[in-house]
Amino acid sequence: MPVGSVRDAISAMGAMSNGATPPSSGWGSRVAGLFDHKKSYPPISIWQGKDDTVVNPKNADAMLEQWLQAGDIDQLRPRKKKKSWGTRQTWGSQGKNPIAFYSIDGIGHGLPVKLTARNRTGVAGGPYVLAAGVSAPLELMRLWRL
Repeated sequence: MPVGSVRDAISAMGAMSNGATPPSSGWGSRVAGLFDHKKSYPPISIWQGKDDTVVNPKNADAMLEQWLQAGDIDQLRPRKKKKSWGTRQTWGSQGKNPIAFYSIDGIGHGLPVKLTARNRTGVAGGPYVLAAGVSAPLELMRLWRL
């Protein structure tokens, strides 16, 4: 959910299903208002399963807009890569507020993990751990240079 978009569990449930309402000052103002000065942010990744019926995709769009505005990054110039599992778009650079948006084909609401030879059953494990062609934990470690 975008920073500052909900106040409590009830408003979170409404925003999850309908999409968060943008503030008149723009989404980036919610992050910028937390600091007295411009700040560099850690790498941001936003994930959306194309079959997610729990969280409205408008929220992923709002989060992307929020972090692009907060980082003063041109949203019209993404680097877009079509992958076997969906699409990854990136903005910024490793040195200046990198942002990555993952749109994943064929998964709903949960954590995408790539199946390995150790787990051939097609079940990733747990109700919100979903078999996918990409692994969110591994991608995060790469993005964060771990």
